[in-house]
Amino acid sequence: MKSKYWKLIAVMVFFGAMLCAAVYAAQAAKATDTEHKLTEAEVPATALATLKKMAAGAKIFEFAEEVEDGHTFYEGSWKAPSGVQVDVLVTKTGDLVTIEEGVSANEVPADVLKAARQAAGSNTELTLERKTTILYEIKFEKAGAEQELLLTPNGDKVEEDTQKGPSDDDEGDDEDENNGQDDKDEEQQVSIDQVPAAVRATILKEAGSGKIEKIVTENEDGRTIYEAEVIMDGKEFDVKVAADGTLGKEVEDEEDDKDN
Repeated sequence: MKSKYWKLIAVMVFFGAMLCAAVYAAQAAKATDTEHKLTEAEVPATALATLKKMAAGAKIFEFAEEVEDGHTFYEGSWKAPSGVQVDVLVTKTGDLVTIEEGVSANEVPADVLKAARQAAGSNTELTLERKTTILYEIKFEKAGAEQELLLTPNGDKVEEDTQKGPSDDDEGDDEDENNGQDDKDEEQQVSIDQVPAAVRATILKEAGSGKIEKIVTENEDGRTIYEAEVIMDGKEFDVKVAADGTLGKEVEDEEDDKDN
């Protein structure tokens, strides 16, 4: 009995020691998160080049090195033409990580300001900054499933999403566009004046002397596509244009022959 008792105590002591070690390691890792000021000469050349490019001629009055979760970053601070402070964080290789800039209350969305007032109190002075975080979305197919990764510039995984099913499901997009209610719901009619300048130029060029009956926006694989119905010489055809003005395919509608 005594032997079993001491064995139990030994096991408990062992696991207690392991738990303490894990807590200590976590605290030690957190303690390594540091920030200290640097001179310009101490900033790696690639990081410095990016900071100066972002400053666009403004004098960078402060440099700093930050260590977060074992990763080292470099920060530069300067004043924008408007007088607000801008802080930019980059990796050692010069990749953008975050951009922080001071903003006034009238530049903040009403819902954000409302939530801030509720949390801080209506009479509390607020310091407002707009923070832009750079993330990269990676899409690929693995084991018959489509996967998406959201990564930081230093390769840390922020989010992972797996969508099961064959990757060729999108092959029926054209048919779904005609028969699927979901696709119809995504369409929105716009005027020629409402489309981006690059899209308008392409549509007008392709339509030529033809009459533009209508223009609708569609969502195809996450991209916005502008489709114009054009009638020329009694025949109707569609002109599809990407948001950057790139021409897609033209489809002649043979069933609409106005001459007949």
